[in-house]
Amino acid sequence: MLERTFRRKARGRISGRLIAFLSAAISFVFWAEWQVAAQGRGAATDGAGGAPVVRRQVGAPLGATRRQATLTSTEVFRDTFESGAQPGWSPSTTEVTPIGGRRFLGQVHQHNGGGFKLDDEKLTYPFYEQSKKLGLRIFSVHKGYASQSRTLGHLANPADVEKAALDYPDLTFIIYHSALKHDPGEPQFKEPGFFDATTGDFAWHDVLMKLKQRNPQMNNVYCEIGSAFGSLAIQHPVMAQHLIGKNVKHYGVDHVIWGTDCLWWGSPQWVIDAFKRFQISDELCEKFGYRKLTKDDRAKIFGLNAAKVYGVDVKAQLKALPADSLTKFKATYASLGGGSENAAYGWVRAE
Repeated sequence: MLERTFRRKARGRISGRLIAFLSAAISFVFWAEWQVAAQGRGAATDGAGGAPVVRRQVGAPLGATRRQATLTSTEVFRDTFESGAQPGWSPSTTEVTPIGGRRFLGQVHQHNGGGFKLDDEKLTYPFYEQSKKLGLRIFSVHKGYASQSRTLGHLANPADVEKAALDYPDLTFIIYHSALKHDPGEPQFKEPGFFDATTGDFAWHDVLMKLKQRNPQMNNVYCEIGSAFGSLAIQHPVMAQHLIGKNVKHYGVDHVIWGTDCLWWGSPQWVIDAFKRFQISDELCEKFGYRKLTKDDRAKIFGLNAAKVYGVDVKAQLKALPADSLTKFKATYASLGGGSENAAYGWVRAE
């Protein structure tokens, strides 16, 4: 029986507005969570010399085609497309196909073992051009967490974002994990030099921050905080403050995107609650020029920023809810005791 952790009762009323924000955020990271589930299995080939195969669509059972294909396509939000990029894939695109009344972008990837960079003019730039023809302009890119690939982890360094973003100002690049190089649970996290307490910098996140400092006019790069915030908040709170403080300071609060990677952690409620209560200390604000987060800042990070990126009209979506839906939610919440169970489920790292 799995031990339950992070158990806490949080009393209080449900905010209808918060529900809307979180619902939007969950929708926006839905593809991200599925993509993470697939990335460990690598790019799909037919087993004969690395010939590419079309990957399955969102909504297919996770295990249905796990031997043949992995997930890279995403449901379209208001005719906006998103593409995932992993270090071991060589990108190419196929045409948009209507499926079940919804539009999807099918993608094919040739796994050549050598990986690619976002600023590769010969390989990746033609992919951008073809993607634009198909209407794909939002790219979610895995950066940081370099240990996920023993041979291609170096390609998760965000240094290649700069040239690509400047050369393609009409594309949007969402940088996963805010480029945190190693998780607190990894031995490299504790190595000398990984975190500099005098500057608040830490490996590869500092690369992402300097990128913006050199190019203040660059407004098409967003910092996503999946895994990075949750893991740092409970294992290194000071670094969590630097993570959010620097993201907001350099990129602006409207360029920070919520994420949890809750596929690995179980229910994301503990991460949501942690961020609702999160604040940057007076000491760090004074020393590093950070500012306190406001209620409006949290609303933007929780979902309004993502809504803007994907072209979702939040007010219109709220109106689409039946008039009594929130009442039903509140009644159900109260009938279950009015508290949240923040149990974390999954594997525990063996020491």
